[in-house]
Amino acid sequence: MYQRTREHILPDWQGGIQDKINARSYAKVNSALLMKGTRVAVGTQGVDVLAAQSNRPVSKGGTLVPSKNWAAAEFGAKPRKATINGRRGSTRYSYKRTIMTGFLPNNRKGKFAFRTAEEIVTRSVAMWVQTVVQVMNESIEKGE
Repeated sequence: MYQRTREHILPDWQGGIQDKINARSYAKVNSALLMKGTRVAVGTQGVDVLAAQSNRPVSKGGTLVPSKNWAAAEFGAKPRKATINGRRGSTRYSYKRTIMTGFLPNNRKGKFAFRTAEEIVTRSVAMWVQTVVQVMNESIEKGE
């Protein structure tokens, strides 16, 4: 029963997140962060839908790790000024850069995974109940 539930919910979960990300043409970094490690855990306590569970960097040698930086992709980030220290030979200098510009603006409710979770929760519960009723019905018909 757990395997059947996982097989039905996982495509909806992954597809829902990817559809929401694809609706925005500039959200490639969000896809890279949120889709790695996307899975569904089914157990006696219920169903957990998980995204951005990977601990590997998005790109080789990169600093963006899905399990650590998922919040910027899901809830957005406020661009801010940062002072960067540089050096050319023995000369040291500093300059200002605007960082976090690659992420969407702040949104408290989430943009991709949280909205998808809201949509599939009712379908997941309905499918779970339907599966339980179907298994019980089949066992009654067999006389078990």
